[in-house]
Amino acid sequence: QSVADESDVMMVIANWPKERVMHWNTLLQARAIENECYVLGVNRVGKGNGLEYIASSVAFDPLGNRLTREGCKDELIVVDLDISKVSKIRREYPFRADRRWELYSTFYRKNY
Repeated sequence: QSVADESDVMMVIANWPKERVMHWNTLLQARAIENECYVLGVNRVGKGNGLEYIASSVAFDPLGNRLTREGCKDELIVVDLDISKVSKIRREYPFRADRRWELYSTFYRKNY
């Protein structure tokens, strides 16, 4: 089964350049919605390898609502998480129970 079934919060550390910040936000929001958990995205800032990285760390709640302001500066971001919200949402929207786990194994190679 998925690690998400046992997680209330996922943290993603990444290097998404300025030109792709929209993709970064969209994918993180989708992970929050599909796993019904908080998703915290920590992105680098600065310049490297000819790319610019802007302050774009972000947090989404289990419904995909953004918890941080857009266009944050390079700063420490503090977000309060109500972990009880995860189980409440999972009870209200139990779509994850429709997953057919026996089919997932056919998508993954065994013995990496």
